[in-house]
Amino acid sequence: MPTTFISYRRDDSSGHAGRLYDVLAARFGEDAVFLDVDSIGPGEDFAEVVERVLDRCDVLLAVVGRAWASERLRDPADFVRLEVERALARGLRVVPVLVGGAALPVAGDLPPSLRPLLRRNAFELSDLRFRRDADRLAEHLVEAAPAVEAFTLERHVRAAPEAVFDLLADPARSVAVFSSVTRVEPVTPGPPGPGTRYRQTSRVLGAEVDAEVSYVEFARPHRLTAVVAGTASGAPSRVEYAFAPAAGGTRVTCRYLVVGEGWKLRAAVLASRAYSARRARRELDELAAAAEA
Repeated sequence: MPTTFISYRRDDSSGHAGRLYDVLAARFGEDAVFLDVDSIGPGEDFAEVVERVLDRCDVLLAVVGRAWASERLRDPADFVRLEVERALARGLRVVPVLVGGAALPVAGDLPPSLRPLLRRNAFELSDLRFRRDADRLAEHLVEAAPAVEAFTLERHVRAAPEAVFDLLADPARSVAVFSSVTRVEPVTPGPPGPGTRYRQTSRVLGAEVDAEVSYVEFARPHRLTAVVAGTASGAPSRVEYAFAPAAGGTRVTCRYLVVGEGWKLRAAVLASRAYSARRARRELDELAAAAEA
């Protein structure tokens, strides 16, 4: 998950921003989401503090309610204006998030420095389906984040692609199939399918690690792609599985990508190659054993 800064105006959208923070922080961890710059000491320059915080971020979500484009935006010292200006100037991905039925302001309502915001594709959070929309926004952030392939593995399984796909895609069978998985808790109801989400606890190097898994591609029996947040390396991963008929069975290909930027991405790739590849190889062997039984 890209580290995300949530910018909002307190008297315009504090409730929506807080709810959005709760969704993103629960999914990606509190360290990956910044809601407020609360640590400004007496005499500190707000603009400098914003610069320091944005230096750690990849994305700024500009939460826009009905009163966001107020006269305060004309003030160069307005906090919201400073946050968005700095993010645009630094080349961060800036996403206008519309709440409370708001629309993007027109160019005449914005200072010239903020008008590039109008060229950014906006995302609407509806009050009626807030949680579902916030989950979709989280998925978009991960899907659009830079990702580096850590490794690719293949395994032949003596079973039909449909059988192998169904076994891997069913979270309820994970504890029985994979030796490292100790607990699975569904987040979304119903059978596995597009958008399925669940929480999984696994033993990693002697410790239990919790992760949230989301299916972003579910093309039975050909492709299954999952985004995993809360991995042992500390960075989200995208795991792409492909299933192809081969030699009377199925050739399963597992492509493991690490999501992030900068030094965190490089460190996570190294950690994934050192540990996650061994675990993925073991899980492919366990998948084959269960499918062939």
